[in-house]
Amino acid sequence: MAAIQRRVRLLRYRLQRIIIWRQLSGRASHEETVAALSTMADELLAVSLAWSEAALTRVEGAPLSDAEGADRVQSLVVLGLGKLGGRELNLSSDIDLICAYPEPGKTAITGKTNQQFFVSVVQLLLKVLGETTGDGFGFRIDLRLRPYGDSGPIVQSFAATERYFETSGRDWERYAFIKARACAGEIEQGTALLERLRPFVYRRYLDFAAIDAMREMRASIRRDHRSHANNVKLGAGGIRDIEFLVQMLQMIWGGRIASLRTNSLASALGALVDEQLLGEADQALLWQAYVLFRNTEHCLQAFGDEQTHLLPDDATERERLAIAMRFDSYELLEARLRSERSGVLGCVAQWLDEDAEADKANGAGSIGGDSTGVGAAIWLGISEPDAPVPLVAELSETVPGRSVQVLREFRAMAARNPEGVVLARVDALMPRLLDDLLVNTDGVPAYEDGVPAYEDGAAAYEDGAATYEDGAATYEDGAPLDEVLLRLEPLLKNVLRRSAYLVLLSENDGVRSELARLAVQGSYFTSLLAKHPALLEELFARVSLPELPAQRYSQQDMLALLQPELREELAVLLPAQVADDLQQQHFDLLAQYKSQHQFRALLALDRGDLTVMQLADYLTCVAESVITVVLDWAWRAVRSDADQHTDLQGFVVLGYGKLGGYELGVGSDLDIVLVHDWDRSKQGILHQLARRLLNYLAVQTYFGQLYEVDIRLRPSGRDGTMVSSLDGFASYQQDAAWLWEHQALIRARPVAGCARLGASFQALRRQILSAPRNQNDTLTKVVEMRERMRANIPATVSASELKQGAGGIVDIEFMVQYLVLGWAVEFPSLLDFPDNARILEQASEVGLLEREMAQQLIDDYAVLRYVVQLLAIDSKSAARMDIGWRRVRVAQTWRALMVDGVSPDQLGAH
Repeated sequence: MAAIQRRVRLLRYRLQRIIIWRQLSGRASHEETVAALSTMADELLAVSLAWSEAALTRVEGAPLSDAEGADRVQSLVVLGLGKLGGRELNLSSDIDLICAYPEPGKTAITGKTNQQFFVSVVQLLLKVLGETTGDGFGFRIDLRLRPYGDSGPIVQSFAATERYFETSGRDWERYAFIKARACAGEIEQGTALLERLRPFVYRRYLDFAAIDAMREMRASIRRDHRSHANNVKLGAGGIRDIEFLVQMLQMIWGGRIASLRTNSLASALGALVDEQLLGEADQALLWQAYVLFRNTEHCLQAFGDEQTHLLPDDATERERLAIAMRFDSYELLEARLRSERSGVLGCVAQWLDEDAEADKANGAGSIGGDSTGVGAAIWLGISEPDAPVPLVAELSETVPGRSVQVLREFRAMAARNPEGVVLARVDALMPRLLDDLLVNTDGVPAYEDGVPAYEDGAAAYEDGAATYEDGAATYEDGAPLDEVLLRLEPLLKNVLRRSAYLVLLSENDGVRSELARLAVQGSYFTSLLAKHPALLEELFARVSLPELPAQRYSQQDMLALLQPELREELAVLLPAQVADDLQQQHFDLLAQYKSQHQFRALLALDRGDLTVMQLADYLTCVAESVITVVLDWAWRAVRSDADQHTDLQGFVVLGYGKLGGYELGVGSDLDIVLVHDWDRSKQGILHQLARRLLNYLAVQTYFGQLYEVDIRLRPSGRDGTMVSSLDGFASYQQDAAWLWEHQALIRARPVAGCARLGASFQALRRQILSAPRNQNDTLTKVVEMRERMRANIPATVSASELKQGAGGIVDIEFMVQYLVLGWAVEFPSLLDFPDNARILEQASEVGLLEREMAQQLIDDYAVLRYVVQLLAIDSKSAARMDIGWRRVRVAQTWRALMVDGVSPDQLGAH
């Protein structure tokens, strides 16, 4: 062993001298220095580990797995944390390691357990690399970050390691594992282990409890501020503050944004800017300060090969440091360090506020947070009923008795919660939330940006969607505080079980304000949030992130560009295949993805950030991405051994109705038809695939049913087979289909599956719909069908009546369908698109309708759909909209085109 120890140390010193010389002479950048040191550590670890395992294997025999039917030789995995994990080592860093091995078993010769064998390996590794000899040391090794710390075993199996982090992992360990990297031994297996541990580090939800955790860690480090005044790492505004800020943002957002899951601080800073979570100016400030501090740290450690971060007191050492840093004097270096630290503190303060920490340390502000308004007085009265409240007279009018009861019950529930921080988080949140609610209730307008501006009770429309100016909606009939609190009560009680959301609401004024607005508006959004508090993250995304994907694209580009973006998101979120033991978890993730996108889209519609057409395109693209994933999962679950390496060919999912016409909305089900061109030998697997696909799409999850699916539009309806051959589909449509089935075919298109078969279907659709028809007969049948549908429709302002009643949505849809069925033989461009708006545009282009008439129908269709969506989300905006004249206009157009027998080319005269 002495020989390997000597070689390791001499090699390290030889390389270290070169790296120090290049750093001090200015020939190497900070990035080059830390990369060279990290690579040197990786290589010396690998050599020392290989020697240690080989030495013990000669005596004990190879450690084998005891898994059934396997004699796999096991090897140690070394995980690097801290600066080694991030490839950011200092000139004299310790290296933080965690050691693990894949599977239990025994050694081939002595029969020792793998646990015993690898404990000996680690002990030998510590001597080879870390022991101080006459030649010095290789690296100082720190194993204290391992599971259970100093009291835990120095090595564990993968399974034991995973169990620990699933059941006992703490916040500071999540922070440490942001930097984790497999750096020696079985790298591939170590990387796979870290991937399995990723949910421990990066929560699936936005993790605002990370703010409190970081504040507490930071405060514990800096309780004695004087001792760190000259510390470039631990002092205020130093290296650790920069690391805390960046890694806190990684912990908050990393579960949702893949680019933030990096162990490199430089890469994380870049990703934060790309995602608009950090400004470019802040990034530049933080990186400039970080490099200065790290270069100072390198120089301090180069002088004596010691791990120090303290600026020197001795005048000679100060002068030497200034020269090494290429400053004319130490005073100039010190002034620059102070300036950079001040800049860092200013940047960090918005997240890791020092005043808040000081208040906590002094025991101040336990009730009411930093709110000094009416909300603080109300909450003080709720929390301490006997305390003197200066606004008692006003509060007795502002806060009715029922509100007081709701608030007291909520605080009592928080006080009983076994999680110690819950009550403190509730006391920090509620005064602020009450202030927001009081501003929004009883007719007091609170918002000046982004809320509909109404003139004479009607919104202005462009292209079928309400245009929003900078005005504020005045809630003259605003909901009283009692009513709003009752809407919020289920949500507030539910979030006590995941109190990180209390932090989210307390820390973010915009999120609270948006929640207050939604609660005043109605119960739709608050009910959704109460069922699924994780959707609170979407409120944060609404006020913190850039625009929705759908807002970045024009109507023409959205369908082509949004779909790949959504599928890329799913590829990061979900596995390629559903494992039986994790099936429910995978479907929960998929349903969460769908619910999050739907929720944010409805919020955007409610705020006027999306038109109803953009909303429909957005939700349709989301549904298509889900269908694509589910179809792939179904195929992988049923395919035979012979099909293991083949893609799904000859099977296509057709979207009908709103899915086919890019018009999905709130609560829309999926009308689908399944078509294939497989031969008879595959009929068994074909029906397995169809059943599996339909079961997957309708699966129940934590977020509710994935989608409600309707396959009744298939040939022969309920009496038909679940999946049809393309030839059989063609025969049915040409020989046996009813007219209404050809109407439905207008809005049919491939949404998932085989592109070749999808193209064949499109050609067949055009062939069937462009067949010659008797126009008068077609018109008569369409009108008769529409009249039967109108029967018994209630004459009330409801979503059902707006769809089915006279002058409603279905009138426009039937007019479009008549234009296609009656005129596609002459104007085949009517078949280019499956959605009503673009078919009407084509009708105008070919001269079937005058441009003004076509645009009126497009606008009326969009507005009616918009109101239906607003009614579905319980928006007060719907009640303020005057749409009666639009329905009259639609009814007049229906009569002119469909009843009075006026030909389409004459409509412009009416």
